[in-house]
Parts: sequence; C-alpha cells; structure tokens
Amino acid sequence: MLKRSRGFTLIEIMLVIVIIGCAVGIVVLSLPGAGSRGDGDIKSQSERLGATLMQTAEQAMMEGRTIGVRIDPQGYQFMVRQPKTGAETQTQNDGTVVATAWDDQVWVPYEKEKLITSGTFPEGTTVELELGGLALDPEESRLGMEKQDWFAQGSDDSSKEPQILLLPGGEITPFKLTLTQTTEGDNADTVAPFMQLRGDESGQVRVMTRADVDDEEKQ
Repeated sequence: MLKRSRGFTLIEIMLVIVIIGCAVGIVVLSLPGAGSRGDGDIKSQSERLGATLMQTAEQAMMEGRTIGVRIDPQGYQFMVRQPKTGAETQTQNDGTVVATAWDDQVWVPYEKEKLITSGTFPEGTTVELELGGLALDPEESRLGMEKQDWFAQGSDDSSKEPQILLLPGGEITPFKLTLTQTTEGDNADTVAPFMQLRGDESGQVRVMTRADVDDEEKQ
C-alpha cells in the first residue's frame, strides 16, 4: 500500500528561511570589504587596513605603478595616477594606461575588484599620522611631506593627494598611523581603545595594540 508524503508545515518552512538567512549573513560578513563603512571597532578596522595595505603593495608591484593612500580624520582612500585629457600615454603589459610624464597625471580613487580601496573609521576615532624616512625624489615636494598638517587639502577632491606611497619596487612611505577611539560615557579612569599601524620602507606593515607599543618602548 502506497503512503502519501506529507508537505512541509509553516513552522518548518520558516525555520529553513531563518537558517538560510543566518548562513547568508555569515558569508556576507566574511567577504572583503564587509564592514568597511565605519561600523565595528578600531581593532577590526586596523587589522583590515593593515592586510589591505600589504595586498595593495603587492598589487603595485604587479602593475608596475605607484599606488597612494590618502588618510584623513574620517577614513582612508587608495589612489592612483591617471593621465590628464590629451596627455601622451602608453599601455603596459597588464593593459594599464599611464601617462609618460608624472606632471601629465592626476590622483584619482583606485578601484580594484576584491580589494578594499576605501573605508571609514568608526565614529569617535582620533587619527594621528606621522611620516618620514623614505626619499621620494621629485614626488616629495609635490606630496608636501615637509608640512606638519598631513590632513591639509584644498577645496575640491582634485586637490587631495595621498600621504603614503606604495612603490612598484615594493617600498612604501614609512608611516605611523595611530587610532584612538572614544565612546560616550568615557571618564578619566577609562582606557580608550587604541591601535597603531606602522609601515617601514621595506614594505612591511605591523598592526600593534597599546600593549605591543608599550613593550617596544621598554626595550
């Protein structure tokens, strides 16, 4: 005798939908770029930025061109030089079109699939940036490295220039980026969340906690 197969109940269908929704959420959070719009804490943001800097430095070597990083109090933006209209250009092996002269190029936001090319720091984050150590030939004067206000910029986006350079040879501008986060209700006895990213001219980037910085200063 044949048995009739029963259908799914409403509760079973709803349970499956909930499970699928949770699974999709986990996958989305694990994708590059997820949570890069200012949510989360400075620890996760710092680790994400540090990993992206290393990945993009490798990309600069693969593409054979300089990639810049613009830091401001709100967040960061990776940038590249793009030929001006009418500039003499040449095409590289990877298809990248570049101007033959540095002055015939302008800085524009860098877009690359599967790479986080911009991000926003969490609300209440204090940003401090220190640079130095790497000679950049004629680029040094253009980037204003002699200025103490690294966040200074003109009135429009075209005047924004990166403070950190990832060079085709694997070197990067030595930098120290300190992020300190304050939250509502903080008092004198509260230790504010603190992270520091350090890059050296060899291309290495370290993400350090307050304890890491204190230990290094004691040595």
